[in-house]
Amino acid sequence: MGRTHYDVLGIPENASEEAIQKAYRKKALEHHPDKKGNPETFQGISEAYEVLHDPKKRKDYDQSNKPPVRVSNKVARVRKGPDLRLLLPIKTDDIVNETIKNIVTTRSIHCPTCHGSGAREMIKCPKCNGSGIDIISTVMGPKKFCNACKGYGDVPDGPSCKKCDGTGLISEKITRSLKITRSISLPFVTVFSGSGNFMAGGGSPGDLFIEFWSEEKSLYKIDGLDVKGSLSLKDRKSVV
Repeated sequence: MGRTHYDVLGIPENASEEAIQKAYRKKALEHHPDKKGNPETFQGISEAYEVLHDPKKRKDYDQSNKPPVRVSNKVARVRKGPDLRLLLPIKTDDIVNETIKNIVTTRSIHCPTCHGSGAREMIKCPKCNGSGIDIISTVMGPKKFCNACKGYGDVPDGPSCKKCDGTGLISEKITRSLKITRSISLPFVTVFSGSGNFMAGGGSPGDLFIEFWSEEKSLYKIDGLDVKGSLSLKDRKSVV
């Protein structure tokens, strides 16, 4: 039997949420690509945490008898999912008052039952014998990824996964918070790394891009770090 998400994080199946988070931080720090870690190992750690830290996903995973984690072949490319882009209006008053915006959206994530494969079972790719490399290219060169398994070394077998209807993906609602400061200028774009969509079959998630723009006229306007405003006085007399 292949490694489970619990094996990837090095924790027991009855681990607490605190233990899961602690194990993830330790493993992620150890294998992060910025620390010269293996990108595929880091990807597996992130996918394991994505499932186990969420109570509902963890329950679904446990009920599916914890099938093996689908780990990419060592020669396979690390694929990144599509980015998400949102265009949201913002009030000048929000900038003046430096409010906190909670952005709610939906993204596609790997199905916790089939781990993004779309199938109930996976078998060794018959075309490349599980190597992930096109056999002819190993002789003729240069080496190319197998067209049948896309470099993963395994292919779906049998009926499709019931939970995701064979797509390998399910929808997830996410919330991201951002404090609006007076230092921004509109239109303003911010990025939440790793909060975009996943691709079916494996890989890391894309990013979430959010662009804020003003659709209203306000008593104020932002000029650098200054907040300026003007008032029209109907009466000729005014008290200063």
